[in-house]
Amino acid sequence: MAKNTFETQEHHVNVTKSKEYVSEIFVEALRNFAERFGEPKVVYYPSSSTDVTPAVAFPNARIIFLDIDQDAINKLKESGKEAVEASAITYVPDVKVDLLILFNPAIDAKLPARHVKLGGFVFCNNWHASAKQLAENDEFELVGIAINEKNSKITFVTGEESLDIWSSGIADVNVDSGFIFQRIKESPQSNEEAIKEYEDLVAERARQTDELMSRYKEVSISIDDI
Repeated sequence: MAKNTFETQEHHVNVTKSKEYVSEIFVEALRNFAERFGEPKVVYYPSSSTDVTPAVAFPNARIIFLDIDQDAINKLKESGKEAVEASAITYVPDVKVDLLILFNPAIDAKLPARHVKLGGFVFCNNWHASAKQLAENDEFELVGIAINEKNSKITFVTGEESLDIWSSGIADVNVDSGFIFQRIKESPQSNEEAIKEYEDLVAERARQTDELMSRYKEVSISIDDI
């Protein structure tokens, strides 16, 4: 991650697996979150790579780091972090969490968000559409935005102001800001049902892609014959 950026698309490109990384501006944003919504006791951070920022922001919390990258997880374990090598699609924490951090998870936010307790929070960016996915999920509501001002400064807004800013389209133009959602009702699905639904969706998208590619090849061949 580039210095002083707030969890951007370059997160997993710039965070080196050879050492742990702390983003000072991310620390500031998380501490602002705690001031407004309370200090979390259990934090779940899937797709963390070697970013240990939550452990600095919340030194008294239990932080569950998760990634499919073995090297990154081994590096975290060396310093005593609770780090799990697993997929966020199928991993189920042993407790419901107070705070889920989602930055560039490369999967639908619905799956890891299932593990947030009632009244708990998700802190996410929108590079992989996590914020928009949660905004469309009636189990969550937007309660705050940590706006990345692009100059190493965070502006934190909550309540109606955050809803007004969301309505202005910030999730599309400032995708690396932090969006805070609170769980307001439980999910009616089991973990197994949610995973099956996600796998079916991925399979359908793959089928549609294959169909489009097949049509593209047919059109290309037809043009070549002209």
